[in-house]
Amino acid sequence: MTFANTVLAVLGVEVLTATQVKCVVRCLQGELVCGQRFRAVGPDGEDVPSAGPLTVAGMWRYEMAVDLVDPPHSAKVLLTGTLGEGGSGVRLLDVSEV
Repeated sequence: MTFANTVLAVLGVEVLTATQVKCVVRCLQGELVCGQRFRAVGPDGEDVPSAGPLTVAGMWRYEMAVDLVDPPHSAKVLLTGTLGEGGSGVRLLDVSEV
């Protein structure tokens, strides 16, 4: 199974630490799994300034841990890395798209 071309819309962001953020995301394309890596892009399609690679460290739906999220579902995700100036309105693209 391949998870390339996964696209997530960020609906809300809670910064936990300098290298951890919890986001509510909607899966727009592909499938989301733990360990997957993403880059943040703004509404203009350009990379978000100062955002680094983000790795999915955990996912929850209705307060229960899940292994996979697919379209059109939403989930809370714990991301490690830096979102930089990104926030709601940002899209996350699977790093295989780089």
